[in-house]
Amino acid sequence: MRPLSYRNAAWLLVLFLIAGVIFIATPVGGDVLAARGSTPVSMEVAPDLATFSATREVAEGENFPTGPFYIEGSLYPIGTLNADGTVPADAEAIGTYRCWGWIVEGVSGAAVVNQSYELDDSGSILVNGYEATEFRIVTGGTGDFVGARGIGTTTAINAENLTFSIAFDIE
Repeated sequence: MRPLSYRNAAWLLVLFLIAGVIFIATPVGGDVLAARGSTPVSMEVAPDLATFSATREVAEGENFPTGPFYIEGSLYPIGTLNADGTVPADAEAIGTYRCWGWIVEGVSGAAVVNQSYELDDSGSILVNGYEATEFRIVTGGTGDFVGARGIGTTTAINAENLTFSIAFDIE
């Protein structure tokens, strides 16, 4: 029998976490943010495409530059964004989204990412993941989320403007 490699062990851990988690969409709100434990936290994310920054140019035949990148945007309660992912004129952001990492595939834009979901009055949730999947691993946080661990599941709202929702199950 072959020894379990680090890479295979990591994937098994991710699959174990995913299999054991039930995601319930709960809007972000004062009481929800204050309650830790197994209470899910959900929000919608509207990245600002004007903030996208990459150090390399897009190679011929590809859609994205490979290499390091950064983008940021705004966080909103579930149900705020329009069906096409646009932000209504009267919408009030509840925080800031930041994403940085390395685009590893220039055609699809697949990337290894670090993300912070900075909620105005509650602290930050920090995650890592592979942008080609819908799952993010919660690696920690600040404020109400100090020591947080868990998983976040993303659902695309509109791929053209990169809007999505994310549901966290935080321990």
